[in-house]
Amino acid sequence: MFKDSIVRELDYLIVGADGDPCWAYSCYGRKIEQVIELRKCGFPMLLVHENDFWDFV
Repeated sequence: MFKDSIVRELDYLIVGADGDPCWAYSCYGRKIEQVIELRKCGFPMLLVHENDFWDFV
């Protein structure tokens, strides 16, 4: 299921291959930051690169 925001029930976040100059940080955005923080709290979320996702599919 697609979500517009990060929720605690999230299993994985697919990260695009292209960066965006609007990202809060030069190499990642707020959603990635939120997933990293939730992982530190014990939530088993995976960050999956877009290329790896398409290779798997």
